[in-house]
Amino acid sequence: MKKYTAFIVTIAVILAVGFGISSCKEDEPPAKPKLSFADTEMTVGEDDGTIEVQVVLDKAYSQDLNIEYELGGTASDQDVVGTANADYEVAGDHGVVVIESGQTTGVIELDIYSDAAFEDDETIEISILDTNTDAIEVTADDDVVITITNDDAQLIASFAAAAMTVNESDGIEGPISLTVQLDHAPTSDVTVAYTLDGSAIDSLFAFNYDPQPIPPAYYDYYVDGVSGEVVIPAGSTTGTIDIQLYSDFMFEDDETIELTLTETNEVKVGTNNTMTVTVEQQDGKVIALVWDDAHTDVDMDMFLWAGQTIDDFDGVIATAITPRTTPRQELIFIPTVISEAITEAAFGLSFIYYSGTASPMNFEVQFVDYVAGSLEAEAEREIFAASYTTANINRWDESEANPAIAQTFRIVNGEFVEISEITVPASGSRLRTEPLPSGLERRMWAPSKPL
Repeated sequence: MKKYTAFIVTIAVILAVGFGISSCKEDEPPAKPKLSFADTEMTVGEDDGTIEVQVVLDKAYSQDLNIEYELGGTASDQDVVGTANADYEVAGDHGVVVIESGQTTGVIELDIYSDAAFEDDETIEISILDTNTDAIEVTADDDVVITITNDDAQLIASFAAAAMTVNESDGIEGPISLTVQLDHAPTSDVTVAYTLDGSAIDSLFAFNYDPQPIPPAYYDYYVDGVSGEVVIPAGSTTGTIDIQLYSDFMFEDDETIELTLTETNEVKVGTNNTMTVTVEQQDGKVIALVWDDAHTDVDMDMFLWAGQTIDDFDGVIATAITPRTTPRQELIFIPTVISEAITEAAFGLSFIYYSGTASPMNFEVQFVDYVAGSLEAEAEREIFAASYTTANINRWDESEANPAIAQTFRIVNGEFVEISEITVPASGSRLRTEPLPSGLERRMWAPSKPL
């Protein structure tokens, strides 16, 4: 009886424990498959072609697993920027990778683009965003950083020469060319950037000048092409910056165009990274209106008219209305390259007594040759003298009458001929009554360079 009772108790205990164990197993769900990248860091070269990035499960899943991911980093994705500017391309579906049912690995294929440009190492960052099921656990290893190392030699750019001297008149033959060179030939076109400075005025700078555009009369040159960059073709080591010089009606000091190469991701700047172009004043005829320096309150202006005949001028082609200077003078300049191109034309000069108290107001008009950087001696100049009184004062911005043409001359086959004496009106210094020609809108301010 004791044995039977013990047996019954033992069976009851075993059944109780068995049922208890069975009940616990049913309450604990199976562990989820864990999803991660096989590697969290990778390093590849630009010329490695197609690379594989693996996403892995620690155990197989019973259904196809769709994994959504996003791309980041400093490298450029072809799907975002286009082929021309891309560093890599995703092969297959973009943004989704699949681990098939029963498998533990999925692959993201990336095609790495190789180029000839030197650049810093770049990165591709891939991060897991989501999956198509909650039955998968995404681990902390849910992103990978791929470093693409540069395999190109650094391009070094410099100017072929540090300085150049040209003349304003050289522009008549076409643009001048400045050579930029690389230390070795690139395998694709390379753009080298540069900046412009100096005392000469670039037309693009003048046109965009703030607060208002600078008049075209002040333009000294323009860049023939895209300003600020020069393209050196694949396989070549040189490119040119073409600069077109202007011939103008200004008599001025020599000017400079200063160019400086700037560093980019593609190109490093060499030691010879600046170039100075000195633009010499061209040859020509200076017409100078000069008055006594003792008359400190006197201001005079001068206009140059042009036409086919002395009796029929078309309009003003140049003016000298600079502020009062010491010595007192106003200058207009006619370049030799322009006068030599004239078969025959007539010109007139207006001398405006703008303001002052001098009476008499004695002045001279001098025709002076400027050749190879030198003005002819005073004894060789053609000089004409005249005298105004305060009765000749005419502030041209307060008068409806237009300037009197007080002196005339002609240019025939490049020669200045038939220069007349100065005609002094009894009053005023602008007696013309017809409307001012629209040519005055093209006025050119000639800086006063002392004679």
